[in-house]
Order: sequence, then C-alpha cells, then structure tokens
Amino acid sequence: MLELSVDKLLSWSLHPKITEGKLLQGIVDISSLYTRERDELTNWQWNESLITSYTCFYLPTNFVKLKFILDRLPHEICSELVNSDWIDFGCGPGTYSLALLDFFEDFKGKIHCVDKESFMLEQARRVIRGAFPDKLSKVSFSGNALDANFESPVIIFGNSLNEMSPEEVNSVIKKVKPKYVIFIEPGTPEVFYKLMDVRRKISASNFKNIFPCPSTATFCPLLEHSIKEEKIDWCHQVLKHVHHPSVERLGQIVKLDRKKMPLIAHLYQNLEDEFRNIEEESFRIIRTVSESKHSFIWDVCLLNEVNENLNLRFEIPKRKMAKSRAKELSKASAGDIFKYELIKEINEFQWRVSLV
Repeated sequence: MLELSVDKLLSWSLHPKITEGKLLQGIVDISSLYTRERDELTNWQWNESLITSYTCFYLPTNFVKLKFILDRLPHEICSELVNSDWIDFGCGPGTYSLALLDFFEDFKGKIHCVDKESFMLEQARRVIRGAFPDKLSKVSFSGNALDANFESPVIIFGNSLNEMSPEEVNSVIKKVKPKYVIFIEPGTPEVFYKLMDVRRKISASNFKNIFPCPSTATFCPLLEHSIKEEKIDWCHQVLKHVHHPSVERLGQIVKLDRKKMPLIAHLYQNLEDEFRNIEEESFRIIRTVSESKHSFIWDVCLLNEVNENLNLRFEIPKRKMAKSRAKELSKASAGDIFKYELIKEINEFQWRVSLV
C-alpha cells in the first residue's frame, strides 16, 4: 500500500509552505463543519489552505477505506472492477481515485474525477501526478460526470452522498447508467437512513446490493426494527488502521482519533439475476458487542437463502478455541463475514454457534 506521510502530501498540495498552526486549525475547522455545523456546508468556501489541511489529514485516513471494501468482494466482482472505467463523483483531493490506482496495480480502465470545486480538481490532479505520474493519462477531471462518456462505468460516491439528497444521487445514477455503484460514507445513523432511501430508489431500477448484504430485500431489518422500537439502530462497518506516524501525530494534536473509523460502505450491481457468492450458513457482523474470557458476543446479519437478512445475537464460545484464533477474532470488525455451525438456539434472537 502507498505510504502517505504528511511531508509527501504537503509536497503534492496546493499550499506546500503552509504553517503547521494553519494546517492544524484547518483540520479543526473541517471537523467542526462536518460534525457540528453541517448547516453551513452549502455556504462553505474552500481555499488552498483548507484543501491542503484536508489533503494532509483526511485524504490518508479515508484512503484505506476503498481497500476495506474491495478486500471483501468476491473475486469475480474485482475482476470486472479492474477492467472498468470509473467515475469518482465528489472526488475531493482525489482520495479514492488514488486508492483505486494503488489497489489495482494492473488497472485497465480510465477514471473521471468530478467535483464542483475547481481547487479540489487541481488538488486531485497534483496528488495523482505525484503518486502515479505514469498513470495520470488514465485520469480526466471536470465538474460534470457526463463529460466522461463512459459505457456502463463504476461510479463511486466517496463521502459525497453525505452532502447530497437521495433524489440528487438517484438523478446522477440515472444519467450515468453505471453497472456498479459504490458508496463510502461516514458511519452515522443520518447517513444510514439516507442511504436506505437511495437503496429503495435504485432497487426499482434493477440495482441489487452485493456488499454488505447480498439480499433481495430493499428494506433493512435494522431500519424496520428502529421504527418499531422507536430507537436509533443502524448498520455500519468499522475500519481499524494505524496510519503513518506523521498523520497519527496530527490526529493526536487536534484530538481526532482516526485509528478506528466507523463507515458505511455499500456496493450495488445493476443486473437481471442477483449475483451471489455467499456460502450457506454465513453471516456478517453488524457489531462486536463484547468479549469475555468465555466467549465473543456479536450482533450479526445472516446471509443464507433460508434466513435471508435475519438479525441475531451470536455467542461464540472460546472453549476448545486455539489462543491464536481467539486473538485473531478479537480483531474482528463490523462488516467481516464468517461461516458458522449452530450449536444451540438459546432463544428466538440468540444462538450459540461455532465458527468454521
């Protein structure tokens, strides 16, 4: 994986001579904008200093999220993605285009970076030119997705659904006519509910979810449960990653921990017959609830044909489990998939299982 240090990113930035004080203040301001002052998003004015702050901190910490989802896809899907043209919608400083070129060393397609901010497009150009000068010819930049003129591309919304309405997203998808749609967004309830709205809309256009829940259902059981119980519940993943020491240092100074990042990563495919490559008796972790010396407790979503999209609580005993295996499972995250064998149904909603 490409090593992204602050010094390297600064050398590719719009403002390479920015002071550390201004760099840090920019990170704080951006964090506040996306968490506490979201009403100001439409009026936010990006400049070279703020884009440099974003590039030095949020680019490297978001960069690893594309690998997180691609690592969990069936081989058949990845074989198509490496040969496809991509539209990076709301590309920002080129975060996910950079990650794409890094993940697929033999990437055969072309990439079209789209952003309404001309400064961001220039920053994306500099980043890709700095990291992969020999691949810059594969990448184009504009403010319009239709400028790409690709046939059945992959379109990725990387932290851009977060700033759009479901209707706007659906409109873009209808115009582009992609074969695959990828969302990588913050792991918040607000984004989850918005994505579920998008999911219902694009499902009507023959899009099926491939990751994280290969299912014909357009209505997530967690969302249904939230409505019935009148409480907030949502499905997301958690990415754990230690970044370059220089990036970790910035995070420590501004008190933003990016080593454990909640995210919502989805992939949809446009097809007549739904693609399935999930073995029977499999599940995906919704959340890791607790760990004791006796067992792991996880909330899961079943992926088999019989119990499609059934949410349960699994108890996985450690008895007879090798210490190395227990250590490995202690690092499991929401979004990971496992095969299981039923030991006992404790009740309607809780099963004791062993992992295969």
